[in-house]
Amino acid sequence: MPLLLPLLILLTLGSSQSFTYNSHRVYGIQRLQPIPAPISFSIFQQNSDKRIPLLARHGNLQSLDRQMKWRTQRWTQDDEYLKKVVGAAQRVNVEINSKQRKEKKKKKKKKMDSVVGVQQIATFGPTDSTLTTMSFGSFMDWYQEKNERDNEEEGTETETETETETETVSIYLNMQGTSVHPPLENLLNAGDIDVPLLMDEMGDSLIWQSAVLWMGRSPVNEVTNDDDVHAYNMRTRSKMHCDMYDNLIYLLSGRKKIILIGPNDADKLYLFGQVKDVGADGEIIFTNDNDEKEEEKEEKKEEKEEKKESKQTIYYKEYVKYSQSHHPYFSHVDPFQYLSTKEKKKNDEYPLMHEIDGMYVLDMIPGDVLFIPTGWFHSIESFGGKHMAVNFWFNDKKWLKKEEKEEMFGGGGDGGGGHQEDEELVIIDRGSKRPKGRLSTEDL
Repeated sequence: MPLLLPLLILLTLGSSQSFTYNSHRVYGIQRLQPIPAPISFSIFQQNSDKRIPLLARHGNLQSLDRQMKWRTQRWTQDDEYLKKVVGAAQRVNVEINSKQRKEKKKKKKKKMDSVVGVQQIATFGPTDSTLTTMSFGSFMDWYQEKNERDNEEEGTETETETETETETVSIYLNMQGTSVHPPLENLLNAGDIDVPLLMDEMGDSLIWQSAVLWMGRSPVNEVTNDDDVHAYNMRTRSKMHCDMYDNLIYLLSGRKKIILIGPNDADKLYLFGQVKDVGADGEIIFTNDNDEKEEEKEEKKEEKEEKKESKQTIYYKEYVKYSQSHHPYFSHVDPFQYLSTKEKKKNDEYPLMHEIDGMYVLDMIPGDVLFIPTGWFHSIESFGGKHMAVNFWFNDKKWLKKEEKEEMFGGGGDGGGGHQEDEELVIIDRGSKRPKGRLSTEDL
């Protein structure tokens, strides 16, 4: 018996990868409870140092605006205001869910927003959606449901093929590039929003990356349109992934349910890339073995989808497609499938998911702010009609490795690969020089 215990310990230790990361872990399925806002810098710094996610609640958007000295209420109250400030002709990056549209075509069921008790999920990620561009005006037409209202009086028992395709289109306003770009840039210039005070108080420790305006729409069920978070049967969901930056997310409208899994469990999440190590701050470090065959497979799939989508509805006529590269930070797993129980299911495709230490589950309402440290995996489910959020990506200088500091502040190169580059969009990798722009630290 005395020999059995050490053997079991050795087997346990050998069953999981050993990482540099030695900060906060979550055990079991835990609910991340909100603390009253505003967040003091000392609390924020404490959570940042220990790599602990943090949720703070202002109570509503009015309180958030008042505390932050922002004017984002007008964004949610007047859609035409956004068009006016940004400009209808402005090209923006969006993500399109096409899988759901195909399923609807095959099933030929009643209108999606009239189905009671059945949750419909539109997932966004490299294998589930397409990254394209369109005019901001056309996006806002979809966001305001302008092109769908004409079909509401047609009845729900039968549908034409065109109506079916239109009803199942799901579009998400996506990231536009490093630093800040339209549409958020226009709103910054209008004085509606500025750098969060928490970032400002970081001083010289702040390494700026970017800020993004996220917008989407999940139709609300007409029969169950109430305050129950379970009442909304149409939802959009981001494929589980992690970011290589710390993240502050401010929810302006709609609702979000979020799952967070620590970077210590990265080797059990079936990522697109092969995990080599997890840094002290949670940054996921991948091996240099790029799966070129997988990338070629994805490119061929995208080309095939592009040909099919050339015959789609009015929204698709303005799309100018560009490549969405194979991304190692994404996971094949949908963590929402593991919320009810951690018991092993027969023939589970992802058995290691039952061996993770745990996960946080949280709900966001308008006015909430969420801090997600680098490397924390998350899947975000949005629902309750129109949803809008602003996020800020950044790093703390103290987490940089020696070579990164030399590269960044000693005139080094661009910090290596990992993100795609485009003539209009250049994503600067972690380790690169701080981007110049309206929100760069040079302007603080």
